[in-house]
Amino acid sequence: MSGDSLERLLAGRFPDPDGSGSLAVPTRRVVIADSLAGREADLVAGLGLGARPSVVCDARTRTVLGARVIAALEQAGSVETVVLEGDPHADDRTTAEVRTRTQSCDALIAVGSGTINDLCKYAAHCDGKPYVVFATAPSMNGYTSANAAITEGGHKRTLPATSPVGVFADLAVLAAAPPRMIRSGLGDSICRPTAQTDWLLSHLLLDTPYREAPFVLLAEDEAELLARPEALLSGDLSAMRRLVRTLMLSGFGMTICGGSYPASQGEHLISHYLEMLGDQDWPPTFHGEQIAVTALTMARLQELLLAGERPTLKPDGVDEAALTAHFGADLGRSCWRQFAVKAGLD
Repeated sequence: MSGDSLERLLAGRFPDPDGSGSLAVPTRRVVIADSLAGREADLVAGLGLGARPSVVCDARTRTVLGARVIAALEQAGSVETVVLEGDPHADDRTTAEVRTRTQSCDALIAVGSGTINDLCKYAAHCDGKPYVVFATAPSMNGYTSANAAITEGGHKRTLPATSPVGVFADLAVLAAAPPRMIRSGLGDSICRPTAQTDWLLSHLLLDTPYREAPFVLLAEDEAELLARPEALLSGDLSAMRRLVRTLMLSGFGMTICGGSYPASQGEHLISHYLEMLGDQDWPPTFHGEQIAVTALTMARLQELLLAGERPTLKPDGVDEAALTAHFGADLGRSCWRQFAVKAGLD
């Protein structure tokens, strides 16, 4: 197919490979440029953010990009500023704080990456407000998705969230992100084969819905990205553009499919398990760093499965008592509620 896949998707002109018609997403504007300096106010103009938007960041992202965004928007009109203290987490407590501090505002403008983006998109969803995001690191594929990873009562869950009306990526800012955050974005991208395999196996064995669309969207950029991954740490903006496009198209793939299926399967479950029960003394890691490792684990499991005979599918016998014994009373009950729905037991 000719033409830019991202531009055609935003314009509603990308042919749906799974049927007739074209693919569409709710996001209205995506701008990826070598520099966005001086364009911040113009980028958000016309996106329906109202008279009183609120910029949400933390101390680090304010220094990296937030102060620039705030200054530009203050020149254009009224804007509130919310700076989250310390090292914020995407959890129920911090979500409540964001909602309280942005209660009087018309829209949220996230300046950050995974945590800030998830907090803002989920808070915007809860309060029925639009939001946009200025990216500060190419660390994950959630910028354009309609879900958020929020920890509730110790249980990390993927929850419905608001799609951004605008996403803005300054490649010079992203290329200057810490190397581990750049590697994290690459790690979050390389699970595509394991996620696709798990999803396709579920379709073939259990007749669950499956779509090729999210993978067709990724094909061109992913191939070029993985051909030169080392360029990401050399300041090469063309390589960074490929990574950012891959992350954003992956997020759009989730939005199109109505869930995280094309980008999050067994490898993410392993990662979430480690986050819930891992040793508290382990050094902190980024989501994409974990996925880079757990994708390898999942790939080995898939190879064993595919090399054997057709598996016999049967219930594994897990019940609420087993989960509460393993995870503890509160977390076990929370896990059981989610498992029961997926297993058709509720």
